[in-house]
Amino acid sequence: DGLLAYMYTMIEECREQGMALNREYLVKCGEAIELFPGVREWFGRINAFGDSLGVTVEHYVLSSGLKEIIEGSGIAHHFKKIYACEFYYRDGMACWPKLDVNFTNKTQFVYRINKGVLDVSEDKKLNDSMPDDSKRVPFTNMIYVGDGLSDVPCMKMMRAYGAAPGKGVLEIGPGIGPLTTELSLLADKVVSVELDRSLLPILAETLAGRDNAEIVSGDILKTDIPALVREKFSGLDPIACANLPYNITTPAITALVEAGCFSSITVMIQREVARRICAAPGTPDYGAFSVYCQYHTHAELLFDVPPECFVPAPKVTSSVVRLTPRPAPAEVDDPDRFFQVVKAAFSQRRKTLLNALSSAFGDKIPKEELLRIILSCGFSADVRGERLGIPEFARLSKVLPLK
Repeated sequence: DGLLAYMYTMIEECREQGMALNREYLVKCGEAIELFPGVREWFGRINAFGDSLGVTVEHYVLSSGLKEIIEGSGIAHHFKKIYACEFYYRDGMACWPKLDVNFTNKTQFVYRINKGVLDVSEDKKLNDSMPDDSKRVPFTNMIYVGDGLSDVPCMKMMRAYGAAPGKGVLEIGPGIGPLTTELSLLADKVVSVELDRSLLPILAETLAGRDNAEIVSGDILKTDIPALVREKFSGLDPIACANLPYNITTPAITALVEAGCFSSITVMIQREVARRICAAPGTPDYGAFSVYCQYHTHAELLFDVPPECFVPAPKVTSSVVRLTPRPAPAEVDDPDRFFQVVKAAFSQRRKTLLNALSSAFGDKIPKEELLRIILSCGFSADVRGERLGIPEFARLSKVLPLK
């Protein structure tokens, strides 16, 4: 763990340099922190505003910084609880990391606040099942403010994937159900399709008491998605979300897009694929799947999620992408022919557009004629397919004599 190693290195470096790494020294470091104007007064103002609405406002810190430094900052007294990294002290000196608040366990402390189990030594109550109406602070009543990648999982817990009242969420691959649980707190209904039957008993336990969450055993790639949406989400606005397995990313996204029944599709996928989906013409990541996704949707790369946010940590960085369906581009009059040309143009990326089209259509259209058509569209003779956007591919597909 990087933070544990860093804290241990602090102890060793201070020992070698003869520095006293004790609580008093760290608190004094906190006293030297210069706060932005208005920070000290903000707590009183927001508390008073809450009082005016009959709402009790509480403040917490979830930080990968040192608790002792935060305690010396001058605003520590405003927080009901400070969850941050701590040292274990022997004879007044820091001798070992005591508590590590890192990428993967920050969410634990959100659950502690949610359930009212604030003592970090109390694990049994934290893990016990608890009805939603017994939880002290519902997730929907929390506002999470963060400034780093380690805050991403907690932020997603607050308002994940656009789920909200009036929404019906189709989730792919719930695993043991952590995202399913949070989605069920926000959306009117969640239906999760899970291929691995061995996870069904675990999901039944995880989602016990959540009447608006349902697990469907099956393969999303073999599922009639429109029929499932009609059956499960009558009267709701359907959206889709998933932490997609890397090996089914492209076919799963294609299936969700072609289902044509979602107002948004939000997925966590490998960063490489996310960049390809959102890539602009002329960039290294741009390809046929870029054109496909941007033809059917408005694609947004929302944020990256580093490996440290997962247990076990994968070898690659993930990204969250939101796809919002859009009308087909007006300039495309024949979608089948359009995508036939796109596929041909990217079939051999190292070749020019002329040579790629000649390889695909040379038995029907002489190379000289293909060159003439390319030039008539306003492209250079040596242009490559990855330089063309949707309007350019539309122009080319209209004039190519394809059946």
